[in-house]
Amino acid sequence: MFLAMLLTLYYPCLGLDLGKAWLEKNMAEVNEQGDWLLHFEVGTMGIAKGGGIRIQFPPTWCVHPWGKRNLKEIQTTNPELPHYISARTNRTETSFEILIGKEGIDGQQDRFQKVFTLLVRDQALLPGDKVSFCFANTPAPLISETDAIRVAVDPSGNETFIPIDDFPEFTIKSGKEERLLVFLPSDGVKGKPVRLKIIPLDQYNNLATSYFGDIEISCPSQGIQKTHSLSEEDKGVYSTDIEFSEPGIHRILVRDKKLGNGKFFESNPVKIVEHKPELKRFWGDIHSHCGISKDGVGRAETAFSNARDVFCLDFYALTDHSVGDKCALDDWTKGITPEEWELTQKLVRDFYMPHEFVTILGYEWSSPAPYGNNNVYFKTDSAPFFDLKHYPTIQSLWEQLENWEAFTVPHHTGIMWRGINSPFVDWSFKHERLRAGVELYSLHGSSEFFNSSMRYENYDFTPTTSNFGPYYARDGWAAGNYLAAIASSDNHTAHPGQPHGGISCVLAPQLTREAIFDAFMNRRTYATTGARILLDFRINGKMVGERFALSPGEKLNITIEVSGTAPLEYVEIMRFKGKTWQIAQRWEFEKHEKDISLSWNDKDASGKCLYYCRLKQKGKYFERDVMAWSTPIWIGE
Repeated sequence: MFLAMLLTLYYPCLGLDLGKAWLEKNMAEVNEQGDWLLHFEVGTMGIAKGGGIRIQFPPTWCVHPWGKRNLKEIQTTNPELPHYISARTNRTETSFEILIGKEGIDGQQDRFQKVFTLLVRDQALLPGDKVSFCFANTPAPLISETDAIRVAVDPSGNETFIPIDDFPEFTIKSGKEERLLVFLPSDGVKGKPVRLKIIPLDQYNNLATSYFGDIEISCPSQGIQKTHSLSEEDKGVYSTDIEFSEPGIHRILVRDKKLGNGKFFESNPVKIVEHKPELKRFWGDIHSHCGISKDGVGRAETAFSNARDVFCLDFYALTDHSVGDKCALDDWTKGITPEEWELTQKLVRDFYMPHEFVTILGYEWSSPAPYGNNNVYFKTDSAPFFDLKHYPTIQSLWEQLENWEAFTVPHHTGIMWRGINSPFVDWSFKHERLRAGVELYSLHGSSEFFNSSMRYENYDFTPTTSNFGPYYARDGWAAGNYLAAIASSDNHTAHPGQPHGGISCVLAPQLTREAIFDAFMNRRTYATTGARILLDFRINGKMVGERFALSPGEKLNITIEVSGTAPLEYVEIMRFKGKTWQIAQRWEFEKHEKDISLSWNDKDASGKCLYYCRLKQKGKYFERDVMAWSTPIWIGE
């Protein structure tokens, strides 16, 4: 690889070119079936017998139809079958041997990467010769983005492939709109405008930029009625200011009569009050991946854009893997490269817009048991990268983070991969400042407690099972850890913040990086499976994350206010006292209540204990239960 870098600099100095590549068609719709042709003109160097051309499509081209395990079976033998690749040249006496490998032009390997090498046989290619490579009978990627097809040349036959000067780019367009997402901020003030955002999605949750619908916007209780016809300039997205004249819980209905059989798409609830609240609810996904992770796909820029513009998150962290896909002791250095870490930091800086969109710098420190997979987050937009090779224990990682404003969060704490490997978390390793939370839910499933109805094996996200043992969030709280409840997507396709993927709500005075970071550190959070449910859980007026002692004779009163995105099925109060978890109180709802206020006195409260609220809505979203969990409140601390 070092030789390749030297030659990349050396050849242009001699005035010699390696050749140029272009695409016959450089645009397609997501999942469009077709034959994709890349043409190459040999440069002044020529290509000797035994040399060749290396072609690297983005990994999104090699995964079918969608997901982390379904690689296309790319083949060179039968043109009638799917995913057939071939190459030809105008020099009839020359033929190619086509090799399919995993090592990219940059020397890295990727779980989904397939790299095609055309080795020149029989006779050399001369300057000006033409080569055509065809990736036939295969669908285009399912992620809407523009990316490059990388091409490198070995002109001398010494197995050193040098990248050409300009890589051809290919744009994947989104598909036809299938549904609308309707977003409101969760808090607002009477008579003050709040921003309504309407986002059309295609089948694969890309922004449907070609949507030109006629939409109706209404809130019957407030007499709000608007219409809008989207034009090409809107690029599918419509946003407008809405004013609510009365305090209370409100929702907006949006309809396009030609979409979804004319159904209404409902916004998340917004709570309108008389005066500006001290703390507001902000929503974010702080655990997701893109193609920087060797088991992810999609560009980093796509992940940030989707977080901000498509799923309308208030804050976001891209947390790619610090280790290689093999996760073996000899592979620790194959994770995020220095160049990729620089790109991540740059995007954190470029996308940060105080009071509009907050970016948080982070990455995933992935370790075997007993330390587990932990995400690292920084308050700054630049920081060192502490990899697993040099810092192999959670204690050594924390030691390095002591000098930084940072925190860590473990996730899928009881997962087992394919029944043989479990990166479980040992909760006896504690650090109150640097272990600020636990990820209760992601696309993997729930890490709340062992054998829940939302356990890992109940979801077709990865081939995992739940490991029996004290490795879950409740076990962490029971062991004395002061942990915020957090949910994130752990999405690996540059699509953070999807409504079924897991998001966190933080309570903060304003939308800045410092305020969001401090809210996590103060444990002012709650977690949901992706729905923007309003949850206010208090004990004697104390908020989530607080620790206090009851005064002599003071009763313990719990109040709960919930406004859901669908009717509620139940609300529970969980209590840990002594060494036992109990359902301290449960309410079930037979009607279609979305908005409820509850109050309950615990006559058994005494000594040290903790409480948290969990709730479930009726119905499913993307075949998943819809739930929310508060951070606990600790009593007797």
